[in-house]
Amino acid sequence: MDAGDLDPANLRRLIDALSAERHLAEEKFRAVVEAVPNGIVMVDGCGKIALVNRATEALFGYTRQELMGQPVEMLVPPAERPAHPHYRARFMAAPQARPMGSGRDLMGRRKDGTTFPVEIGLSPLETAEGPRVVATVIDISKRKRAEAALAEALEQQKMLMRELSHRVANGFQIISSLLNWQRRAVRDEAAAEALEATARRVNGMALVHRRLYLNENSPGAQDMAAYLDGLCEDLRGAFIADTAACSLAFEGAGGEGISTDKAVAVGLLATELVTNALKYARGAGEAVRIVLRWEDLADGHRLTVSDDGMGLPEDFDPTKSSGLGMLVVRTQLQQLGGELTTDRTPPGACFIATLPPLR
Repeated sequence: MDAGDLDPANLRRLIDALSAERHLAEEKFRAVVEAVPNGIVMVDGCGKIALVNRATEALFGYTRQELMGQPVEMLVPPAERPAHPHYRARFMAAPQARPMGSGRDLMGRRKDGTTFPVEIGLSPLETAEGPRVVATVIDISKRKRAEAALAEALEQQKMLMRELSHRVANGFQIISSLLNWQRRAVRDEAAAEALEATARRVNGMALVHRRLYLNENSPGAQDMAAYLDGLCEDLRGAFIADTAACSLAFEGAGGEGISTDKAVAVGLLATELVTNALKYARGAGEAVRIVLRWEDLADGHRLTVSDDGMGLPEDFDPTKSSGLGMLVVRTQLQQLGGELTTDRTPPGACFIATLPPLR
């Protein structure tokens, strides 16, 4: 550009062209801002409102004339206003695009004084007038109502499931009592033993369901270790009269997120293996210790019931045993998709149920 190009007329045309270009850019920016369905509020370095869109007017009930130049705190509930300048200053000290109030429930305040839950995103913006902060504001009232309705429905489901588990457990308890009453009336020793074994098994089923009823996570995902630990406590109270002669302990951790139906199957499996150990592990006059163990594996889970008692007969095969106890064990394993092995290493016996991932 030579000196002639800088005469007043050329300079004026250049300024006009730049002004027109800037005006066009501003118009495009405003058109984009107005087209956005969410509220947009631009704030200057002093916290004064420099720009809003139509969605903001509809959201808060103010006209833009009422908002322009006012402190942004007018859109915040009174109780939260004193802390707001601190949050704003902290953002301006290290400006970067991010959600506002991460981990906090944010509320907006309308012109009529009512409040509503909001989700706000913050973005820094450099302008010719200095740094600005652009906030996008979304009314999440519908989402919050849906979340509250879902939480209420889940709580009602939990209450129904607890009631169902309670009733099922009570039903099993009644059946167990009837079987015990019938056993006392039967004179045939073999029949009496069969009735006693059935009553014990039914009582174990009642304990499995009662423990679910007591579990605060029911009917949602179960914490298997906590569930089995509680089940051990129930089994001790129901089946071990002499704790010096026989003990039952739980070891292990993990098993979070297991569905209730899978937890019932695991509980029935554990109960059957434990009651079998209580029945067969102890020799005459010998104390026995039984351990129920739960482990999470990389590709599933492992449930182990071991004892330091008499051990297994040489010809015992859990896959072929005709006893009702092993039949129940095999049925639960089939439902869970697992397999059962035994460890005959002295002392005692060890049943190992290897299970796939349970969800």
